[in-house]
Amino acid sequence: MSQSSFNPPWFVRKDLDGFFGLMIDNLIQLILIVSLCRELIHLPDSFIFGRKLLLRVASPSAGARNRQGRRDGAALRH
Repeated sequence: MSQSSFNPPWFVRKDLDGFFGLMIDNLIQLILIVSLCRELIHLPDSFIFGRKLLLRVASPSAGARNRQGRRDGAALRH
């Protein structure tokens, strides 16, 4: 089959399943991290819900931008 004759669909039902699967997985990880930090390590809420921890969990690239002191939205890879 030549590449020009193969047109995959833009959206299939499994795409929606994958989206919700990833969303639920990330939500469970976030809840687990917050509860473990509160109960086991006894971190203050201001630290957990502040920029330090939650920003790095929500967006790893945002954490890289902050460590490099950049405010333009670009994270440089080493």
